Amino acid sequence: MRPRPRLFEKTLRYEGLTLHTAVSGPVTGLEEVYLTIDYDGLVAASELRVNISYLTGVEADRQKCLIREAVAGFPFSAEPEQDRARLEDFDFDAPTRALLETALVDAAARMRRCPAAVWLGGSGGQPSYGTNQTLFRDRPEQVLARARAYIERGFRALKLRIGFGEPEEDLRLLRDLRQVFGSDVNLAADVNGAWSAPETEALLEPLAALEIDYLEQPIAPGDPQAYVRLARQAAFPIMLDETLRFPAETAYLVTSGTPFLWHLKLVKAGGVDCMIQTSRELRAAGHDVMIGQM
Repeated sequence: MRPRPRLFEKTLRYEGLTLHTAVSGPVTGLEEVYLTIDYDGLVAASELRVNISYLTGVEADRQKCLIREAVAGFPFSAEPEQDRARLEDFDFDAPTRALLETALVDAAARMRRCPAAVWLGGSGGQPSYGTNQTLFRDRPEQVLARARAYIERGFRALKLRIGFGEPEEDLRLLRDLRQVFGSDVNLAADVNGAWSAPETEALLEPLAALEIDYLEQPIAPGDPQAYVRLARQAAFPIMLDETLRFPAETAYLVTSGTPFLWHLKLVKAGGVDCMIQTSRELRAAGHDVMIGQM
């Protein structure tokens, strides 16, 4: 029987929380597209958030159209492993490819009755990786209350979204977090490219005094030389996220001889294969990576 793909849509909303970054503005919900593939009773699934035009450059409605066209035109077979290899024959954009490939990986692993990580070549042992919680823009008292709730749940790493107004306001909130939770909590900050290079240079010393783990995407893509200067001056790692959209800039920074952290996502990489390969290449060049998701 030929596999039966189906698409579903759902908007997910957080109770009492608005996602708000310096680049996205307020986001009241996550517009999700789900793909299921029914292999005669064995159902594989994948998910993609589509209202991320600030990251992909593609509006949500257009992304949904690209997904529908791709699913309607792709020749799904009873062999998901072969279909996964066949993705290379199609000119899918990265988010659409990620949605398709994730479902095919899920299908192949389910057919082999093993976890996807094992099917992809992992050891199968119990993984132990740290994860963080993101603190979005809100009133300072709400940010502190949410941080306290995360700490009480066992999280020991927090990332604060900053870059909305005056940098001193950001520093003040980071100081409050450090004062309340002490050195037992790892703090990081994500600017989403909202600062200028001179502004960032002036803030490196006060940020270092707050013992932040890393500073993510302080300036917008477009000036890789400035990123090299910042990384060489900073007493903490610089992480790059939006920069990964620009292959030439990424290639320059990877080979610059200056180590960075890189924030990888399936939606940016175009799927599991591409993300694994990118991670290996970055590590081989002396960089390190974090895996995120939308």
